[in-house]
Amino acid sequence: MAIFEPTLRVARLVVLQGQRVVFDEKFLPGVNIIRGENSSGKTSIMDFIAFVLGAESIRWKPEALRCSQVLAEVSLNGKVACFRREVADAHSIPTYVYWGALESALVAAVHQWESFPFRRSEKLLSSSQVAFNALNIPQAQGDGASNLTMHQILRVLYADQPSVHSPIFRLDRFDNAIIRATVGWYLTGIYDDNLLEAQLRMRELGKELEKLGSELVNRPEIPGDSGL
Repeated sequence: MAIFEPTLRVARLVVLQGQRVVFDEKFLPGVNIIRGENSSGKTSIMDFIAFVLGAESIRWKPEALRCSQVLAEVSLNGKVACFRREVADAHSIPTYVYWGALESALVAAVHQWESFPFRRSEKLLSSSQVAFNALNIPQAQGDGASNLTMHQILRVLYADQPSVHSPIFRLDRFDNAIIRATVGWYLTGIYDDNLLEAQLRMRELGKELEKLGSELVNRPEIPGDSGL
């Protein structure tokens, strides 16, 4: 199977309830079909995949919340890594990364896993930045970089069953036009850092112009001032 960069493929998914494995499945290259009767857990499996890759605002089913961790072995441009996240009805849960196959990751010591926060800081890369770096995807600079995450990419690629009749950008404050355009550039492979910087600068200048215009309109009237 040919690999086109960037390519992210989920090779295996493991869900734990404490120390007990409640789901363990390997996925083949290409199209994989998950089938089963109603309420058999198909949606939860898809939710676990999206979540471990960095998605937020998951509408967890009660049964899924009884699980404690989800792990995925992924291939990032052919490089094998494992992602792990704690399952909880919360936001900004960090991601743990092990650079190797899941068989090794399951018996690896704690210090062999690297922890990355959902949001970046001055000292730490975010989990999204780690994934983008491994995929050799250019990082958006400036104002957009603090917002662009794997979550924003995934919520365009993944629509869960309850959201069929809802907007794709669900449960979130809708992003500004520049961020939405940046996501589109990433997905279509035409991301341009110079264009993004120019658009961000134009937006800031527009805000400054609007502020100055408002100050001129609302300035106090000076006797004898014709306004010119």
